[in-house]
Amino acid sequence: MAEISFSEMIQLCRASLAKDCLLEFMRHCWMRKSSPLIVGKHTAEICAAIDEAIELYRQGISSYLDIVVPFRHGKSDISSRYLPAYFLGHFPDDEIIQASYGATLSEGFSKDVKTIMMSHAYLEIFDAELDGQSNNTAERHIKGHTGKYFAVGADGGATGKGANLLIIDDFLKNRKEAEAKTIRETRWESFSQDFFSRLAPVHICLVLNTRWHVDDISGNIHNRNNPEHADYNPEFPIFKKFHYKARQDDGSYLFTERFDESWYRRQFATLGDYGASALLQGEPTLRGGNMLNVENVKIVDTMPDNIAWVRFWDLASTEKERAKDDPDYTAGAKVGVLNIDGLYHLFIDDIRVCQSEAPERDKLITSAAESDGQAVWQGVEAVAGYKDAYTTLKKLLKGKSIVYKCKVNSDKVVRAGEVEPLFDAGHVYMRKAYWNNAALEQLGEFPAAIHDDIVDAITGGYQLAIERYNKLGRLGGGQLGQGAI
Repeated sequence: MAEISFSEMIQLCRASLAKDCLLEFMRHCWMRKSSPLIVGKHTAEICAAIDEAIELYRQGISSYLDIVVPFRHGKSDISSRYLPAYFLGHFPDDEIIQASYGATLSEGFSKDVKTIMMSHAYLEIFDAELDGQSNNTAERHIKGHTGKYFAVGADGGATGKGANLLIIDDFLKNRKEAEAKTIRETRWESFSQDFFSRLAPVHICLVLNTRWHVDDISGNIHNRNNPEHADYNPEFPIFKKFHYKARQDDGSYLFTERFDESWYRRQFATLGDYGASALLQGEPTLRGGNMLNVENVKIVDTMPDNIAWVRFWDLASTEKERAKDDPDYTAGAKVGVLNIDGLYHLFIDDIRVCQSEAPERDKLITSAAESDGQAVWQGVEAVAGYKDAYTTLKKLLKGKSIVYKCKVNSDKVVRAGEVEPLFDAGHVYMRKAYWNNAALEQLGEFPAAIHDDIVDAITGGYQLAIERYNKLGRLGGGQLGQGAI
């Protein structure tokens, strides 16, 4: 018998441990050698829960896991990169469906699964090999076996496929999708009908996600498992739930092995109360009225030096908007931003409004642009029913100002959600002026206010101001002055 060195013996021991422990498997096969695997309490507990589910699977018992984790805490490494390779090593004749909000994301995970399974470290543990003739990122086969791995998107990716292991890794992409009821309902139907119908008689169903909304996939699972909820269904599978908050009940933070406390504080400040309760704490709340905390707005006599100003116009330009008993206003907000310690601050220097027909409206716009000067960008919404607004403004201000075509989000609440954290943090400043009360009243009542033209002008201006600020940075404009802050 050939002698083996001490280092070879250590490697064999590590490989032996890695075969029956997902966490040790991740350590052994870790791809990113320049950045070692960082393990937190949640990492170890999630891996242990999956190991338990796999052992039950061997015994012919199905498992259902619903795991809620903040973003950037390694959930996709566990569920979508290493687990598929680990599972196929143990069960090369079984099938996996790995699904996320988009096929492109899932297929990216598939490439990582391939890299892991072709590595020397993996082949020290398992004999399973990918079939070289099947190089499709959406569907991989196991050489000499019947096992398959499918990487699909949330919409329409399950048909004709089977799953001994079903992995759901984030079914909502962003805030826009989360706030759209039709998308939430479509994703739930996709999960509960399309994907659930693909499960083998004995299976593991793993839902691992960062929460966005009370009616997201984890919220729906919880409701159907809750006897006190109207959607309770005693026949629905009982999911074992794991809930990891970024900020623990004792005030400590979840993953300080990777992120220091300042990172967490910055994320909470950036997201605001509404966003942080979902994305960081896993406890989303229903959005109500009084979305923007105007009590935190600071009224100042002067504005900082060196701000790159923009003015965004919300035009009451359609016939429907002008024909109402209480017609919408045309509003133009002159705003700018500064990035201070990684957080944006919003400055509102001037607001012009009118409730008039086109001739008077055009006089207001021309007067504001002349007062602003050519250094101030003029912007207007140019999507959906507002494409003519850009043409109107460009013609009106020809020779006076450059007009920028802005593709803002058509959902006003989603758009306002981008500035909500700034209002929560007290990072909104208004120059003291006659229009303050009208602006604060409308902002404070949003989204339940009768009129929201000033809000739309400010939120549209915020997006354009960030675009200008970042462009200056790319061109070497440097950090703009802080002035009166």
